[in-house]
Amino acid sequence: MFDENGVLLLRAGSEITERFVERLKSRGICELHSRRGGKGADGSGREQQELQARADQAATAATRLLDEDIEQSRFDTDLPQQRNDRASGSYLKLAQLREELEQTRRFYDDSINAYAELATEVINGNRAAVNQSVSMLGQLMHMLGRDPRLGLLALNMKVQPDDYLFQHGINVAILTMYMALYLGFPEEEVVHAGLGAMYHDLGMLKVPQSTRLAPRKLSQSERFEIEVHPIHTVNMLERLGNIPETALLVAYPIHERYDGRGYPRGRSYLFTHPLSRVASVTDSYVAWSSWRPHRPARTPYHAMGQILSGASSGMFDRAVVRAFLDCMSLFPVGSRVLLSNDTPARVMRSNMGMHTRPIVQLLNADGSETDEQVDLNADSSLRIVAEWDDLPGKASA
Repeated sequence: MFDENGVLLLRAGSEITERFVERLKSRGICELHSRRGGKGADGSGREQQELQARADQAATAATRLLDEDIEQSRFDTDLPQQRNDRASGSYLKLAQLREELEQTRRFYDDSINAYAELATEVINGNRAAVNQSVSMLGQLMHMLGRDPRLGLLALNMKVQPDDYLFQHGINVAILTMYMALYLGFPEEEVVHAGLGAMYHDLGMLKVPQSTRLAPRKLSQSERFEIEVHPIHTVNMLERLGNIPETALLVAYPIHERYDGRGYPRGRSYLFTHPLSRVASVTDSYVAWSSWRPHRPARTPYHAMGQILSGASSGMFDRAVVRAFLDCMSLFPVGSRVLLSNDTPARVMRSNMGMHTRPIVQLLNADGSETDEQVDLNADSSLRIVAEWDDLPGKASA
């Protein structure tokens, strides 16, 4: 049951109680209309049938976003005001960072393989997969808490078609947890947000591969298949019975947009969880940074530019994007850049609020690392003039 704005009032299979009827009356709802059947002006009725099928699937998916057991105030909460500002110190020394980064990269690769196996377990309804996923994400969160660069520098956006869904899920989970930690969410909620971010595209496995990996513009019917995949995702997760609520509230509306132009329901920010608005940004950044069948990968700088453009047009929560920029800088952590003295460098840390002047590690001409780091905010004689991977003949290895 939906109201005139498309807000889910009661999920399919629920009992209509006297209390619920009174709640409807208190909202001024005194009659119900069925949307089943009926033909359009062209006599086909196809559009109405598709809309009805979509509404029925959305109702069947027990998202519980506005169910009786969840108060409306849950969705009116803004982002936490307390930030976990790591800019003051407590980062690993460069030598120790290198040593632990190797371990993190191995764990990152293992996590992608583990996610592929866990996805099969989730599809088969194995509840143990949830606990295993939470344990794995807890370890990733611990690495981020020890030094966020461990997670950010381990990210690999270069993926192949067969690995895309699983590597994409891990990448989005890492960035979502990093942002959630920075924004001050409790650690348990951070992990649950990572769980929703990791599994958010699981429903894409129900979309034909010919559509998922189509190297062309999708037809209207193919686009519809893509736009209902969050419903498949939440149905699979809910069947497990032990998925944390925050994970569902992140996974289901991650493709919604701040201004209501997203899918599957076209919900605005008023009806989405703050952590879902965070994951919406991180998911889009990872997608734009990664290879897709219909386009090449964008460089991190250009992907960040897409995020900023999206914030300007109303796609994303500007407060989330501002925090993302604070954490990543305009030249995101891990980017290779060229300094004004023609020295190549790698961005190692952002400078909060100084988005074009991060802390960088100097590189040799062949791209190998040195042991020298420069804070561009403290050294006004240097600045970033280009993204290294954007220069002719400088494509990343």
